Amino acid sequence: MKQLYFKSKKHIIAVALSWISVLILLQSYFIPKFGKLTGQKLLDFSDFNSETINQIVSKFGDAGVNLYFKIQFFDFLSPLLLGFLLVSICLTILIKRGIKFSFIGYFPFLLTLFDFIENGIILNILIKYPEKNK
Repeated sequence: MKQLYFKSKKHIIAVALSWISVLILLQSYFIPKFGKLTGQKLLDFSDFNSETINQIVSKFGDAGVNLYFKIQFFDFLSPLLLGFLLVSICLTILIKRGIKFSFIGYFPFLLTLFDFIENGIILNILIKYPEKNK
């Protein structure tokens, strides 16, 4: 298996800056815009269950749901970039130190996996929302 690590600090910095840019865009533009548009919090920050989810999403309105789809794109991109960044840093350190168990360096992808699962659940809720609302 080919090792996934950066041979240059410039590559790590580029991925780090990309991840930070996505976070800034989410935190300073999309999330505040969603709050102003809907008066609600994102599902990531809400307490909900199968009985209350339709009420919560219906408060978003169609414009809020459409904006939420855009937010979800960046919410998938953010953990992917963070996963690459952390894996690259971990593998770079492990390889430079000569540690033979470099598979340990891939553990940060678990972070990405669980965030993808959460985002997938939210995306599924948003996709199914209009059907359950009718």
